[in-house]
Amino acid sequence: MTIELKTKPRSLEKHSDVRRDREAGNIPAVVYGYGIKNTNVNVDEVELIKTLRENGRNAVLTITLDNKKTNVVFHDYQKHPLYGNLVHIDLLAVNMKEELETAVSIRLVGEPKAKAGVLEQVLYEVIISATPANVPETLELDVSKLEIGDTLTVADLTAGKEYTILADGEDAVVNLQAPQELEEPTAGTVDVPEPEAIHGTDEEKV
Repeated sequence: MTIELKTKPRSLEKHSDVRRDREAGNIPAVVYGYGIKNTNVNVDEVELIKTLRENGRNAVLTITLDNKKTNVVFHDYQKHPLYGNLVHIDLLAVNMKEELETAVSIRLVGEPKAKAGVLEQVLYEVIISATPANVPETLELDVSKLEIGDTLTVADLTAGKEYTILADGEDAVVNLQAPQELEEPTAGTVDVPEPEAIHGTDEEKV
């Protein structure tokens, strides 16, 4: 299925042009990679977010540059440090027959067998190698058989013939720890020094 993403040419002549484009709901983007020169475009923010939500971050998108269809993937982005909205994105043009290396998120599924344990995920994504059409959106890891003290590693991730996981198989992904017991403070006695006696002399009688 072809996923179309509309783009518009973008000028780099004036900073005011970039500000005006952003105010109009556009995100500045640069397209580079296989078979093309660096090209600056604008992408409608609402359309981009909708497309990524419906198809995932690793989906192959088709854009039109100079009346030519180009396959791209969402490669990198920058967010506003205060507001968190996208302020710039990179689109990587890809050859659909060549493998690329990209990060894929790890998603935990199931509930640990030991309900009292504390589940700690220490690795959230891994680098894989695959052709663009075979990049999975996520890699699932079943934690339903975990007991207290158990650890699952990269080697336990769902394997696929269409991609290769490049991370070390011994790298820990998630572990189940025993809950920490809070020590109740013990009542203690505080040594209070006794007041010193004040010695004085009796007044002489007159």
